[in-house]
Amino acid sequence: MDLNEPRVSELRGRRRRVVVVAALGCVGAMAVPAVGLNAHAVAGASYTGNSGMCAPSIHRDCGFKFRVSSSGRKLRFVKKGKAISTWECQGGGGEAIFGSGKNEMPVPTARIHADGKFSGHETVNSQQVSIKGRFSKSGKRANLKFVSPAGHCHTPRLTLHKQ
Repeated sequence: MDLNEPRVSELRGRRRRVVVVAALGCVGAMAVPAVGLNAHAVAGASYTGNSGMCAPSIHRDCGFKFRVSSSGRKLRFVKKGKAISTWECQGGGGEAIFGSGKNEMPVPTARIHADGKFSGHETVNSQQVSIKGRFSKSGKRANLKFVSPAGHCHTPRLTLHKQ
């Protein structure tokens, strides 16, 4: 055996180091794009928007206000009173009134996913409504739509801004 040749135990140690370094490099390469691409909500923040579908006399009723939970996993409608938008349906359309009143469409609490998308649905008095949307990368904006499957209806996209 030549004294200048590495021993078997030395080769095993080198292979382990190379494998560990290569594995860490792969994990790091996968983590960087994931962090850069994910949109996110700001935990505890309020987001407001206006449907822009109201006459000036009732403009205040077109406002929507949502709050993200402190865990950053839920988006809740927190406006007192009603919020007005419009329905776009296959058979026409009409006024969409959201809130907690007797004749208002319920606003579901949405679950916020890791990729910044959110969704939820709720049924009250046989009225079913879903909410779907996504936060921007910075968390400063969110876009959402309400959907009423029974009438094949949806609202126009509503943009919310972080307050």
